[in-house]
Amino acid sequence: MSEQAVEPLLASAIWQARQTSDASRDGQNADRLSTSCRSIDDVILPGLSYGEGGLCALSHESDAGVQELLFAFLASHLMRTSGDVTVIDSRGFDLSGLYSYIIAKLSLQPHVNPNLPPRNLNTEAKSLLERVRIMRVFDVEGLFEALSEVRSTFHGIHVDGNTGSDTIAGLRSTIPDSQMAIDAPENDDLLAERAAAKHVVAEEAPISLSTTPHLLILDELSSLLMPIQRTDPTHASALLSTLMRSLRHLAQANNTACIIASSAQSARASSPKRGPLERNSAPPPPSPSIFASCTARPSFAKAMDAADVHLLVHRLPKTVEDARAVYGVSASDTHGFGEAESSVPPSKEKRRRDVKWVNCVEVLRDRHGGRKGRFAFFAVDRRGLVTDGL
Repeated sequence: MSEQAVEPLLASAIWQARQTSDASRDGQNADRLSTSCRSIDDVILPGLSYGEGGLCALSHESDAGVQELLFAFLASHLMRTSGDVTVIDSRGFDLSGLYSYIIAKLSLQPHVNPNLPPRNLNTEAKSLLERVRIMRVFDVEGLFEALSEVRSTFHGIHVDGNTGSDTIAGLRSTIPDSQMAIDAPENDDLLAERAAAKHVVAEEAPISLSTTPHLLILDELSSLLMPIQRTDPTHASALLSTLMRSLRHLAQANNTACIIASSAQSARASSPKRGPLERNSAPPPPSPSIFASCTARPSFAKAMDAADVHLLVHRLPKTVEDARAVYGVSASDTHGFGEAESSVPPSKEKRRRDVKWVNCVEVLRDRHGGRKGRFAFFAVDRRGLVTDGL
């Protein structure tokens, strides 16, 4: 058997092949929403849908880079399509952060025509921001009013901004003055639920489908529904079901991708408490994550699973040493992690300060594909951009 020398490959040829592959991949998925981060896009391949199957739930830990992830979806949509973006904001949208993110993404694009004057990234970023609408809401009533306005914008119908308020005022006027308890939280929830039902009935009329892709981001659902969830879970569940139906119909009828961001609750391990009441307390439900160390649980797990795609964003220790520092594994109790050290270990506080983390996104549910169980790691670099985590 004769041996043949392996022909070397030029680095330029490898780089050109990679660029061609990326361009072909982007062309095939041009009608899908992505992040421009390879590791994340591989998980959600071929991307989040516009229209049918376009309802995405995004449960997240607060410190897991979810804001930058939303920026990545938003910037990718603005730079790859001509569609608008609507952000329904309940916690204070970081517009300056989005502006900086877009500037950083634009700076990565090559200046292909040297005959043209130098690019003005600020002007380009401002032109993209002209397609972003931010609607600030403070309660569930305002949320459904905002959705009604978004729907009217798609259909080219002018709707008075006080329509939802007038509806609530009309409902209040039917209650006798003797019932001053109308200001109680449970009554407010009931009125909001009726107003929400009114919006859903109104949207059932047949409408023409839009060909321009749009993006709708709801940030953040937990701050709106958690107060109702604590006082009356039944009303919260009804409102959430109404909201999911409304968003699904809006996405399908208007070629829209809807992302619902909702915080996840983390149940960290604590020292056992003694007492007779602890014996009867039910253990918390297990985390849906495939990682045993992840304790994040979506706040509205059952309702979020009704979405077409349900993503969980959390963070994990990056290395074995980081895991030891976080989960309290001593140097002498290695369990296969390495040799025990003879030196005195540093304090727990110092070890936690030195821990390095990596963000993780998992697919908890996928109604229309086989992406369930996929996961990827990502990081946020110094420019604030979402990049591969490992």
